[in-house]
Amino acid sequence: MLARSKASYLAQRRDGYALTVIDSPSEREVQFRIGYDDYVTIWLNGDKLLETTGGSPCIYDDVAIDAVLQPGQNRLLVKIGNIEPGWGFLIRITDANGVAFGDVSYASP
Repeated sequence: MLARSKASYLAQRRDGYALTVIDSPSEREVQFRIGYDDYVTIWLNGDKLLETTGGSPCIYDDVAIDAVLQPGQNRLLVKIGNIEPGWGFLIRITDANGVAFGDVSYASP
């Protein structure tokens, strides 16, 4: 049974990627508020903002990361990893008080 359980566990380990373009009318300080299950790496315009390694349940606004959006297009890349069944992520872009910006738009690249 142990070998079968280990094989099942290894078959479940996967990574997936999501890419979006964030259009900001001006330079601004933002927070990326993130929930993820199981581990995540996030890049903004090629700069790594966050990398986790352990398993975590997806909790709304679990982590807040300070960043700066440049005027115009900003590329956000998310790598989400699976350790156990069930995986995914939530991400919001807000000000420091958790309020979303009404003039920021998102698009597929």
